Amino acid sequence: MWLATLTLPHLFAPEVAEEVAGAWIGGTIDTTSGVAASSMIVGEVANQHAVIIKAAQNVLIGVVAFFIALYLSTRGEKGGQAPSLGIVWEKFPKFILGFVAASLVFSLCQSNGLFTLGAKGKLLEPGVAKMFSTVFFSLAFVCVGLDTRLKEIVSKENRNALWAFLVAQTFNIVVTLVIALVLFGVLKTFAEAPDFRGTLFGLFQPGEECNPGGASLVLAEKPFEGYDVRAVVGEHVEPQLEVGTLGFRAGKYMAASDELRFRVRGTGGHGAMRKQLKDPVAAGAELLTRLIALNGEECVLSIGRVEAGGATNIVPDQVYLEGTLRTFDEREREIIHKRIRNFAADIDKRHGVRTDVDISRGYPCVVNDAALVKHAAALAAEAGLRVEMLPLRTTAEDFGFYCTKYPSLFYRLGVGAAAGRPHTATFNPDEGAIDTGIDYMKRLALQILKK
Repeated sequence: MWLATLTLPHLFAPEVAEEVAGAWIGGTIDTTSGVAASSMIVGEVANQHAVIIKAAQNVLIGVVAFFIALYLSTRGEKGGQAPSLGIVWEKFPKFILGFVAASLVFSLCQSNGLFTLGAKGKLLEPGVAKMFSTVFFSLAFVCVGLDTRLKEIVSKENRNALWAFLVAQTFNIVVTLVIALVLFGVLKTFAEAPDFRGTLFGLFQPGEECNPGGASLVLAEKPFEGYDVRAVVGEHVEPQLEVGTLGFRAGKYMAASDELRFRVRGTGGHGAMRKQLKDPVAAGAELLTRLIALNGEECVLSIGRVEAGGATNIVPDQVYLEGTLRTFDEREREIIHKRIRNFAADIDKRHGVRTDVDISRGYPCVVNDAALVKHAAALAAEAGLRVEMLPLRTTAEDFGFYCTKYPSLFYRLGVGAAAGRPHTATFNPDEGAIDTGIDYMKRLALQILKK
């Protein structure tokens, strides 16, 4: 927080819009107090955008936390027994209740006329409310500081977690800035010269990489109800394409994805007493081998986590595995789901174990509208950009949810090979791609609206 407070005034040049600064801050900084303070240094407009984005994230955290607590209370943890309500309460993030309480208090005050609207529709704070706001804001910073233990953060046992956080946060900072610059850049140019008829929505991605995916949450709120949606367009950076190059693919492009979780329950014991065991490790190993054998050209299954809490001479009572399944055909997807369950049932029968199979259905396949791809590729060529047709891609995007509802296009923006690998702390895209992304997305939106 203090680092952001010291550096942000020097990071944002005058030509960078406050909206962009606010979006970057709100999407990057973890603590709400840090978002509020850092964005206010940039300006009031930046503060408004940052707080709105951070508040939306906090609401989603509350939803996720509720379902995690519900899952723990019904399914249990590693020990196999559901934890008590006291444990669930202990793990539940209490700050969510603070947000709810503050919202209720503010709504009650507003309904009773304690807050009034100014000439520009902004809420005016009376003296008492301003005093409480200042006091609690200051207390928030004091509490954050008192709760920080730098020695524990850099300790040996926490070092791996620290590096993981730094890598993820560095990537988040870079990608959030690029997204904010491109999207707000497009919207700002439209706002300055609205030479079109129609409505243009700018959509940020509120959650990705794990179920249920941000796009499904957006659609659940029915934001496009009553509109004739001509197209939903998504842009993603791509280091394998040079700056000035756009990548397209018509039809099936990116895979549908499902999350897989298995808990193999057996009878553990001393490793020397094999006849007394119903070995979940052996059963889990066979299950893993048979699952990996399902891999093919349009089916990718990977297990990324295996936990067996035994020892050199102790076989545990259970083994936990989790991973992902990616497919391109809904019928094939259902067939593989059934085969996975059959594998588990067969292994259970032969090893005398019991396997809980949890297949969490995730994103649908990203399917690009062929007509949109044709028009978009032609437009890119007219703008002097290089166009490449892309191969099938086994990664997944929650953008696939939009594809099931509306004509959709998801394309790639070249940021140069020198950018390095995405999802790493060293990812550094060429900033020249920002102007390319803004200009092309504006041209594409205008073409779609005019048609």
